Amino acid sequence: MDLDLSYAPSLELNFWAGAGEGPFAPLGQTLRRLNLTACDLTSLRCGDGDGDSGDDDVDGHDGGDGGGDGSGDGGGGARLVLGGLRALAELCLAENDELVGLANLVAGLAPVRATLEELDCRECPVSGGGGSGGAAAYRKALASGPGAFPELKLLDGKSLRMTSAVGGVLSGDGSNGGRVADDGKGAGMLGDGPSMAALEREVGMAMRGERDSTVIA
Repeated sequence: MDLDLSYAPSLELNFWAGAGEGPFAPLGQTLRRLNLTACDLTSLRCGDGDGDSGDDDVDGHDGGDGGGDGSGDGGGGARLVLGGLRALAELCLAENDELVGLANLVAGLAPVRATLEELDCRECPVSGGGGSGGAAAYRKALASGPGAFPELKLLDGKSLRMTSAVGGVLSGDGSNGGRVADDGKGAGMLGDGPSMAALEREVGMAMRGERDSTVIA
């Protein structure tokens, strides 16, 4: 089931107030896609519009316990907007320009941690687009850190799986973060036409999940 509530800021006041377990809990077993683009969200907690900024240690989830069983209980007794959702795979929170606090975001997403495959927080302060390492911390918290979301494949429109596969091809084993390995030929630059063609074949096979033992010169 898909639910599109985008560009409806009044939802924060009229639909979520006193929602108990979470406003979408009755759809817990069937809701797979939820669009909350530009809904003036400041938090993923019901009745906790301002709250604290949640800039605590993300790895420790100091921003609040999201309730691992999906019940939706957050820190301080607050109910989570996503509480009770057990099948949600795609969530769009884009263009909520007051959605801040990375630790609070991670805690608010806790009920869907086991099922979430796609998340879009573009044009939200929490995604760290303003620089100062915020974007890297955001990506680590959701995609590669200790509390990362195991099923997450697409973050802000970018494929996490393809990035990993291509990085592994370029470095040989993925250990150098996707940089081209320097074999002393051209100071790390990509080689001639045949070498480039071989590289393209490797990338294509990696994206298809295939393997090849060809060594790129």
